Amino acid sequence: MSDYCTDDKSRRILQRLCLDFGDGSVSGDMCEDLCVLGLVEYKRCLYYENGKKVVEARWRGNPVILKSKLENFSSYEPLGILDYQQDAAEDLSPLDVVFYATMEVRNSLGLSEDAEDEEG
Repeated sequence: MSDYCTDDKSRRILQRLCLDFGDGSVSGDMCEDLCVLGLVEYKRCLYYENGKKVVEARWRGNPVILKSKLENFSSYEPLGILDYQQDAAEDLSPLDVVFYATMEVRNSLGLSEDAEDEEG
């Protein structure tokens, strides 16, 4: 176990996440259960290195593993307007823009289709 993988530090990270949830900066399937209803029970930190955190918890009585690529949500690169050349932008449909924005968000959060393929 890493020196930085402490229960105190892990709990502070979850508290910051809940503050961001309360401010409307983050959302997700577990946020309300974690931050409002208290249905996510922290168990222990499994791994921490360079901001990457892996935590064991229980959600509604079931064991879960929580992972983050960066320690703080604010550490993620902010989203901005997609930088396309003017001619290319005219050829994009609104659906294309949504698709590319979705892929950019997924990549920024460390989500990939490879990980989904392994799970399902």
